Amino acid sequence: MVMIPHADKIQSIELVKPAIGASFRRNTIGLSENKDGLLQEEPVDIPRRHYRGGYVSYISEADSTNLYTYSSDYSNAAHTRTGTVVLTDDVSVSPDGKYEAGLLKPNTEASTGKYTQQIINLSDIGDHTFSVYVKSSGEQFITLRMFRNSPPYTSYTDTKFDLLDGSIVSGTLGSATIEDAGNGWYRVTVTGLSTVAGAHSFRLELDSSGTHVDDGVLLWGGQVEASSVATSHIPTVATTENRGSDDIWISDFDGDILNNHLSVYFNLKMFKTGDALSKFTLGDGTSVNKIQITSQANSTDIAINITKDSDVFSYIADIGGYSNDVKVMVTCSDNLTKIYVNGGLEFTDSSTTLGFTGLDRIINAEYAYNDNSTKFKGLINDIRVYPMVLSDAEANYVTSN
Repeated sequence: MVMIPHADKIQSIELVKPAIGASFRRNTIGLSENKDGLLQEEPVDIPRRHYRGGYVSYISEADSTNLYTYSSDYSNAAHTRTGTVVLTDDVSVSPDGKYEAGLLKPNTEASTGKYTQQIINLSDIGDHTFSVYVKSSGEQFITLRMFRNSPPYTSYTDTKFDLLDGSIVSGTLGSATIEDAGNGWYRVTVTGLSTVAGAHSFRLELDSSGTHVDDGVLLWGGQVEASSVATSHIPTVATTENRGSDDIWISDFDGDILNNHLSVYFNLKMFKTGDALSKFTLGDGTSVNKIQITSQANSTDIAINITKDSDVFSYIADIGGYSNDVKVMVTCSDNLTKIYVNGGLEFTDSSTTLGFTGLDRIINAEYAYNDNSTKFKGLINDIRVYPMVLSDAEANYVTSN
């Protein structure tokens, strides 16, 4: 069985025997990143792709809701501003290739606050992530803040970004990222742990002391999610909007040779999740038989979990951070199991259990493809199942190229 997004040129899945069934489901539209680097809408049930140059991956995400209304209309009254900010809309090409970007500019050079913000009532306590696409229009620095909008005005994030070199300048609260979105655009993101429900402010500030009235920033695609990571953009207007999860299920391949002698290759890129609930699985739909890649509660490790007829084996691999692609191969020859990671043999396990029973499906979750709580969050680059045991040299070659 082979699933290589890079080889998928006609928006369909071609399966090598004996795999005979594939399902991609999503009950809403979603955004892909096309070969030109622009965000592009994909209809219901169509796989979403992410291009990195000529390299293509499938996007896999859990469902999420954008709580930030009028996400690309910064002239709307949902966005409140200080008296020192002038805002115009639809002045430049946005990351989706449309003429929808808004321009945020100061109208004074005094060292007073210059910002736009939206007040959002959070219904729950926990991680929330605020993200927005930003492009310099003369202004070099911006700051994203998230804080409680009532006494004692507790701050959860406070990060300053440089829009000329795409870097984080400073930040003492929460966590932050800045990602190149092409054509001078960056997606800036902050995540903080809200400790109470209720009204919170999500604010984007210009550099108060250094900003001139002719300088500003282009804005598009604001988003606030009850999440520890910014997911792909979910457009909103007057109300919050939900994006359904990406459900992937490839099924109906098994047999004695596959159960006892096989090699499984996972080439994945995990998004930063901060938990251990991002999972990708070859299994039988239960906890009894599976080969599974699982995120961990830090930013550098993954778990490789193998269960043969309830005989459990687990290995923790340091992949250097979730910004990196990880290439894992598991080979099983009767009672012998080997794990290879990024071009090297990492571990060998020997058990009394000869093989698996009924490995017949690949899913981007733990046991059920539509389980949003364990949905794999990341990019799927290349998945292969060989009905044979590859040699050490072959496995090292596959996981290093």
